[in-house]
Formats: sequence, C-alpha cells, structure tokens
Amino acid sequence: DAILPQQAKIELTGNSTNTQSSVTATVTLIDNESGVDIENSKWVYNEKSGNIGTNAADYTGGSFTSNPQPIQFSVFTTNFFI
Repeated sequence: DAILPQQAKIELTGNSTNTQSSVTATVTLIDNESGVDIENSKWVYNEKSGNIGTNAADYTGGSFTSNPQPIQFSVFTTNFFI
C-alpha cells in the first residue's frame, strides 16, 4: 500500500551501557493498514539520530525474523540509534 507504517516501538533492557556489557532492544514493528511484512523488514544501528530513509540497502544490521524482535548490542563508547 502507499501508506507508510507507524513508528516502531523500541524497548531497551537499560538506557545506559555504563553498568552493563550489552543492551537488548526489543523492536516491535507496527503497520495498522496492511500489516507488517516481516520478510522484507530490516534493521540497522548507527551513531546518527533521525530517519535514514526507506532504501532497504541502507539497513545493513540484519533482517527481522520475528515481531517483536530482540536485538542485542555490545558496549558502545558513544550514543547509538536504531
């Protein structure tokens, strides 16, 4: 469909890696109009805030295999965004 999906819901195991060796983000995809196309859904994390667009080639972190999807990150020395 031509309607963009809703913003994904992201829940973290913690909001800082200062006391943990890793953080797990549980990401829930939401598309109230046509449903989530899990087979074509990808993710990436980077050090820049804001939207990175809809080009699937820019999402190099991995593919979703479930919804919600847990994604584990190692300790970072800077901010990160999903």
